[in-house]
Amino acid sequence: MLVTVDGRTYPLMSAALVARAAGGLALTTLTQEFRNPFEEPLEVLYTLPLPADGAVLGYEIRIGERVIRGEIEKREKAKAAFEQALLEGRAAALLEQQRDDTFLQRLGSIPPGERVHVEVEVIHPLGFVPTDGQTPGQWEYRFPTVVGVRYEGEPGRVPDAGALDVDRAGQGEIPARIELDLTISDGLPNAIDADSPTHDIDKGRPRRLDARELPARGASRP
Repeated sequence: MLVTVDGRTYPLMSAALVARAAGGLALTTLTQEFRNPFEEPLEVLYTLPLPADGAVLGYEIRIGERVIRGEIEKREKAKAAFEQALLEGRAAALLEQQRDDTFLQRLGSIPPGERVHVEVEVIHPLGFVPTDGQTPGQWEYRFPTVVGVRYEGEPGRVPDAGALDVDRAGQGEIPARIELDLTISDGLPNAIDADSPTHDIDKGRPRRLDARELPARGASRP
């Protein structure tokens, strides 16, 4: 969830992954929807886990009718531009990498009652499960959905520990579930199968995907 700078929660409404896997790589678009439930504009903080071995290709924030597209800048220059936008009363976003798999996003001047659409595009390698000698090896699609717990040693040893330690919701406290629409583009359609050890999946013919579509339910492992 997002958290306002004064500690109020900003609930997640929906989350989805739209991905295409081929040649040992996956191109994934993560989308999340939030809404400002309060009667005043907000500045919020958002901790975002992403694949540690991936690369962010781009991100886009839609706040009402305003669209904010990310540009890569040096940290200090990006912070200065973000702060200037807030001083001018303009909606703004800042995405900063804290660790290989952890990003901190700040959203400013979110109008009352407005929806926020967060979209991040990532390219990352698939995991490979080797053969046991009787069955062929498999590619495995993985994407983090929670910031991992880190060992930090003695207090004060990690200067930015506060940015890495996030509140985690308990069981049943998150109303939205993440959904995955995965297209496997390798080989012949009849030669490819997908299964999941933890979730039911819906299998269908490949089709052209739009990241703004509502994905089909399930998770799959190529």
